[in-house]
Amino acid sequence: TTVPGLPGTQPPGQTTAPVQPATNPPPPAQTTAPAPPAGAAQRPVVYAIKSGDALERVARQYGTTTAAVVAANAITNPNNVKIGTQLVIPVGRPDFRGRSAILKQGEVLQTLADRFKVSLDDIVRLNGFANPDDVRPGDGVLIP
Repeated sequence: TTVPGLPGTQPPGQTTAPVQPATNPPPPAQTTAPAPPAGAAQRPVVYAIKSGDALERVARQYGTTTAAVVAANAITNPNNVKIGTQLVIPVGRPDFRGRSAILKQGEVLQTLADRFKVSLDDIVRLNGFANPDDVRPGDGVLIP
């Protein structure tokens, strides 16, 4: 029998390279959005709740508070958020007490401005959107 890497098991005249132990591939490179200019608002993040998540930990991870996440997502019971629930996280805004929405297919920021009866300029400024046309379905939007 031939077992690669085990001396004395290959046919005469043939050699094999030693078998290397399995290694985990390197983790993928992380990509991050460029940091906003000093004083500029950070864009909100959409976060899907996973098993074992606690709102306090999720909030802290994004530089905000549980109260801000609860307000932004109109959560009635912060101790009972279902796995898979998508939350809009007000990144770096521990005092945020507004509302939020996740942009749906076919919607634009003006759709949200009309629905919530606020100005488009206020939404753009609050969310740190450099170009409102860059907002896509699935993006989180904070509403003043």
